Amino acid sequence: MLYFNEFENVSYKFGNEADSVIFQNISSYADIIDEVKNNITFLNVHTIQEGFRPDQVSIQLYGTPLYYWTFFLINDDIREQGWPLIRKELEEYCMIRYEDLYAMCTTTFPFSTIPASKE
Repeated sequence: MLYFNEFENVSYKFGNEADSVIFQNISSYADIIDEVKNNITFLNVHTIQEGFRPDQVSIQLYGTPLYYWTFFLINDDIREQGWPLIRKELEEYCMIRYEDLYAMCTTTFPFSTIPASKE
């Protein structure tokens, strides 16, 4: 394919092979995504509802599940950090990742019931 002609060659070991081979680095990030993204004149802001998968959001926005990949292509946060976790998964992640800090910050009532500061 002509598209890959511009990709640099790298030394790469496939699987458990002892010797490396020269291979085109097809994992190179293509600048074209950012160029297209910067030239978009229409932007649709959408809040992802908790528990919705990418294919479900695609159905909401486009009427088909086939365009889920556009979210990862256009949205830097989703591409770098992954699809948003549901609250339970986020809490489990925080308990493991920030065990000491999470234990200090956990409350027994919802944040919405905390009275506002009187400053």
